[in-house]
Amino acid sequence: MAEIIPAILPEDIDDLREKLSLISGIVPLVQIDVCDGKFTPTKTWPYKKGVDETFLKIVGQEEGFPFWDSVDFEADLMVKHPENIIDDWIAAGAKRIVIHIESTPDPLSLVRKIRQEYQYKSESSYGVDIGVALNIDTPNEEVYDILNALEEDGAPIDFVQFMGIENIGYQGEPFDERVFEKIRDLR
Repeated sequence: MAEIIPAILPEDIDDLREKLSLISGIVPLVQIDVCDGKFTPTKTWPYKKGVDETFLKIVGQEEGFPFWDSVDFEADLMVKHPENIIDDWIAAGAKRIVIHIESTPDPLSLVRKIRQEYQYKSESSYGVDIGVALNIDTPNEEVYDILNALEEDGAPIDFVQFMGIENIGYQGEPFDERVFEKIRDLR
């Protein structure tokens, strides 16, 4: 099933709150683009100026994620070594996690770890959906290896996200029509 999910590249917590206020009650899910300045040249909240104090309060469950009661969010982790921050984003309330294949040395092991720790804890646990993202210049074969291995495990990923722009981490980039062929090839 195809989904259209609005994406936010937040400058700071106030920017995030403002943008979420515009879509709260209109869409069920929003993507928070998380950039660390290492995997992408840009940085977004909460890593723009070190680690934001508000984010630490959210992770520590002293404060709720903005609009947590009216819109779910997924964290698109456009960061180098997402394995170092996944726990924080799940603690913050992410319903879905997106791992960029190019961002970690062993994406298959990382997906397996997330599945083991966050997906099948108990019947009362909602679990976390896991997706992998593929940059426009990365061959689709990279995702095939992961899909085949996970299929053998009996627990494939929940979705694949193809980046439709060449320079990730920016808004307003020109759409790259090569993504259509990548999607057709995966299907």
